Amino acid sequence: MFVTACLSSETGRVGVDTTPGQAAKAGKELARKLLEALKDELGSLNQIRQFVKMLGLVRSGNDFDGMPLVMNGFSEVLTGELGERGYHARSAVGVTDLPGRALLSVSMILEVKEIAYDY
Repeated sequence: MFVTACLSSETGRVGVDTTPGQAAKAGKELARKLLEALKDELGSLNQIRQFVKMLGLVRSGNDFDGMPLVMNGFSEVLTGELGERGYHARSAVGVTDLPGRALLSVSMILEVKEIAYDY
């Protein structure tokens, strides 16, 4: 399953308008929001076999280089909620802008169990 462009509700730039700690907290909130959306879509988080890959985009100032530290908040929620199934490969990249001036954007690849949809 591919999940793309999940945006944080927080805005600003790390190192300019917000601190790395505040941004990591926004990452935790974004992870909770993503898990809730996945639960709604899949019926249960037990349908997730494994989170595979995450790309975290961090809107930041030119001198900020702590993107992995910011995205730790996101990753901690996944592993805290799902244990081994929450572990994933990860890239964290700084960007100058995101839609709506969001602080964070996350895209993910995850493996899910077979799902029967009623169309």
